[in-house]
Amino acid sequence: MHDKEFRNLFVLVLAFGAFCAMLFTATVVLPDPGGFGFLFRMVACVALIVGFLIAFAVDLIGIWTGDLPHLHHDKK
Repeated sequence: MHDKEFRNLFVLVLAFGAFCAMLFTATVVLPDPGGFGFLFRMVACVALIVGFLIAFAVDLIGIWTGDLPHLHHDKK
């Protein structure tokens, strides 16, 4: 992938972050039954937020370097 492709993906990563924030806000603010249902929703929200942070970091690395860290190119 090239630097431009990572910049295009950055918009999608930010949209995913906005979705995670909206879901977390709805989980905390809206009335809920509590108990296991609330715990399950919080675990799901935290998992999505961690996924967003990982995608955000990988995308920023791709923008800064123009490549992903695990891709090795043979220079001949």
